Amino acid sequence: MANIPVLINGTEYSAVDAKVMINGVPVFGISAIEAKESEEKEDLYGLGSKYPVGRRRGKITTEGSISLYPVEISAIQKSVEGGKITEIAPFDISLVVVPKNSSNTKIVVLKNTEFTENAIAFDIENAGSNAVQIPLLISNILWK
Repeated sequence: MANIPVLINGTEYSAVDAKVMINGVPVFGISAIEAKESEEKEDLYGLGSKYPVGRRRGKITTEGSISLYPVEISAIQKSVEGGKITEIAPFDISLVVVPKNSSNTKIVVLKNTEFTENAIAFDIENAGSNAVQIPLLISNILWK
């Protein structure tokens, strides 16, 4: 009988290091970050064909969000006039993902990112411990 490896796909990512500087404020209290891109695609049909004869590719759109602890949101709000984080100039978010005990590092850069909402929330029972999810506008994503 053949030896079957226990970890078929190897070690999963176990650490994410986000390098984020927003309006001169280093941000460390990130509990989650999400980003995705989609590309428009459409099948093209020819005269009398039941099946596609070609495919058209269109725009690439991106979307994402970041979950920050209230203390981080407050610090960012203090860095801008009137606390309006939606008026902060575009910034990049660099994510470095590292599998434990491996040198197979993945880098993802969210380019020209902006906040689309200004928010803060507090949980009365767990004051300051709950993160707030804020949507992001992202121009493009570099997958390295």
